[in-house]
Amino acid sequence: MLFSGNKILKSRIEEAVKIVDLMTDGELIGHIDTSGNDPVVPLMQALKKKPLR
Repeated sequence: MLFSGNKILKSRIEEAVKIVDLMTDGELIGHIDTSGNDPVVPLMQALKKKPLR
């Protein structure tokens, strides 16, 4: 895997994937964390602004 050496980035990507799965199933509840400056933040911000339907 491309990010296998970066555990923090891998964790954030896995978190984003879980959020996408929940949004797709219509089960998203709670806060989406968009703080920080890692590469996943833009994805998290986009998900927060435009939920999948």
